[in-house]
Amino acid sequence: MTKRYLVTSALPYANGVVHLGHIAGAYLPADFYCRWRRMRGDDVLFICGNDDHGVPIMIAAEKEGITPRELTDRCYEINSRAFRDLGIEFDIFSRTSAPEHVSVAQGFFTKLYEAGDIYAQDGEQFYCEKCARYLPDRYVEGVCPECGAEGARGDQCESCGKWYEALTLKRPYCRDCKQTPVVRPTRHWYFALDKYQDRLQQWLDTREGWRERVLNFAKGWVSEGLRPRAITRDIDWGVPVPLDEAKGKVLYVWFDAPIGYIGISMEWAAARGEPDAWEHYWKDPETRLVQFIGKDNVPFHTVTWPTVMIAADD
Repeated sequence: MTKRYLVTSALPYANGVVHLGHIAGAYLPADFYCRWRRMRGDDVLFICGNDDHGVPIMIAAEKEGITPRELTDRCYEINSRAFRDLGIEFDIFSRTSAPEHVSVAQGFFTKLYEAGDIYAQDGEQFYCEKCARYLPDRYVEGVCPECGAEGARGDQCESCGKWYEALTLKRPYCRDCKQTPVVRPTRHWYFALDKYQDRLQQWLDTREGWRERVLNFAKGWVSEGLRPRAITRDIDWGVPVPLDEAKGKVLYVWFDAPIGYIGISMEWAAARGEPDAWEHYWKDPETRLVQFIGKDNVPFHTVTWPTVMIAADD
């Protein structure tokens, strides 16, 4: 009996080109898996694309003295060619700056906002007076508030994998000029993760086939208690927040990037002349979703992204 599989590989950041570590981790194994499934007669959609947004892209572009668009265009061409040369056969390799993705990501935001799952909240954020800008995510570094590792970035620690608010960093400093930032007021939009904690726990309890350490990590995160998370940023490169009062803000990359899997699937369907074909892979409960990711992607693929999907499905 033919089975249907939707297979995704983690979207590589477009702040550089893919290397052997990337290939061995999330791309070559996924290609092997898809080939095997197809040899068995299964229906497989294999998708991927560059993650064009986020602070890492902006930092890399600034170092080269070019715009984020110029950098992501170049990385897209190089990565596309690299995958082709390696014989890795995605059904589509796209990018999160594609119009289809921008529309879908904004649609998710709007639906959750209208349902009350996303709300505005005044707060505070690090601001570098020398560089004259707010310091989201990787623009600020310091000591991890969870494990004490040096050089922890503003949204996640590479050493322990914890995700936290930047203001909890110890001994923070601007990544560029190394000065200690001040704290200034700002307004951001938050996703009510805590509202869906019980639903996410129930969903995790039904997961089969996950690696044990991944499932334990996700359950451990949930058991510590989920908190609302800011999903907007004070930067000018990314998916614009679709609200008049949020002009100049963009969606946090880890809110919009996983939605890229859907946008890319829709782009694939449109290119085939069957605009509704993507629904067979995303809406049919019989379809199995298999995702190949790196360890730093685990919290977003097992906690935040599933919670967004649960909320959007209500």
